[in-house]
Amino acid sequence: MLSFLVPDMSCGGCASAITRAVQKIDPNAVVTADLGTKRVAIETSISAEQAQEVLLKAGFPASKQ
Repeated sequence: MLSFLVPDMSCGGCASAITRAVQKIDPNAVVTADLGTKRVAIETSISAEQAQEVLLKAGFPASKQ
């Protein structure tokens, strides 16, 4: 389980965009977004670095938690 703080995530559309971006790389990934805390949890087989790069390319810079 990977956990990231995504300060620019502010709405359901952001959470959906993040989910789509991660699942484009790993279709089996499970993404859980908490808009209140701006945290994203990802169950995936990709590395934290890969996930962070995917989030950045999707327009959501993230820091690992």
